[in-house]
Amino acid sequence: MVSTDGRRIKEGLLIRSAFLRMLDEEQIEYLDSLNIKYILDLRSTEEAESKQDEYFPEGVKYYNISASVPRDAKVFGELSREQKKDMQQLAAYSALPFDNKAYKKAFELISNFKGPLLFHCYAGKDRTGVLSALILLLLDVNYMQIFNDYMLSIRSMKLMYGSSTLPVAWQVREEWLEASLNAILLKYGSYDRYFEAEYGIDKTVKEKIKDYYLL
Repeated sequence: MVSTDGRRIKEGLLIRSAFLRMLDEEQIEYLDSLNIKYILDLRSTEEAESKQDEYFPEGVKYYNISASVPRDAKVFGELSREQKKDMQQLAAYSALPFDNKAYKKAFELISNFKGPLLFHCYAGKDRTGVLSALILLLLDVNYMQIFNDYMLSIRSMKLMYGSSTLPVAWQVREEWLEASLNAILLKYGSYDRYFEAEYGIDKTVKEKIKDYYLL
């Protein structure tokens, strides 16, 4: 992917993933080749314990900090189960960018320039997808590329679910990510103000981050 100033994102420094289980030999070899320094697991403690990661290479620092936000179907009244789930997703995506301890840790790690970071939740599309979009925003990647990257999860969701017809919880929808980005602009007016207020990343720090992660 390319930033608005024409620089490309360096490969192998920021890795978006699903949970690290049932990896085949080729996948393990690929991860080993990246020399990952940090793994940030965005799942809740309960999720992480019930389906533990199975990839813990020597020398990697592992963090499990929940990026989950509360979901309450009761407020949606007499709607179908699928409609309620869709509204839950919209509400969750709108809340994810704010006061999120896991995201704060992610941007702390990104800002210390110590090496590759792999971040994941369960499926790698919601909590992880929003974080990935925020990182790309910080690197000044345009909307089209950000949404294209987010929508890549459709293929992996179909493989994980085992069907081309997905229930709402397994879907990937542009309007959900739009809800996240619109919520940021509604609260802060600009992405630069958002990154400074939520993560302490001012324009000077942002340029240092771009210099490190872009070619």
